[in-house]
Amino acid sequence: MKTYLLPCVCSADIPVGVGQAGGRVTCPACARDVDVPKLRLLGNLSAMAPVVQPVETRWGVAHGLTLCGVVLALLAIDQERVVSEEMVVVEVVVELDQAMLLML
Repeated sequence: MKTYLLPCVCSADIPVGVGQAGGRVTCPACARDVDVPKLRLLGNLSAMAPVVQPVETRWGVAHGLTLCGVVLALLAIDQERVVSEEMVVVEVVVELDQAMLLML
């Protein structure tokens, strides 16, 4: 629901809603009764900025386990790549040894 700021003679702004149009409100600063404009005139008042509350995000057990799983998967993929590169190096060395034996 949209909230408007109704100015009081004491220079305080009173937040009022559409449901209060045409009624009376009491100023929290000076305790005077202030008439709220009718609905069609309520739009002439300044609109109150909506209050946006920050969303708190907290890591739970599920988030932690997911992160651990991703890290382990990345380590396993990297380890598999290293092992496969080592196998290629070993194969090349074996082929070189065989070629040298043939030369003798």
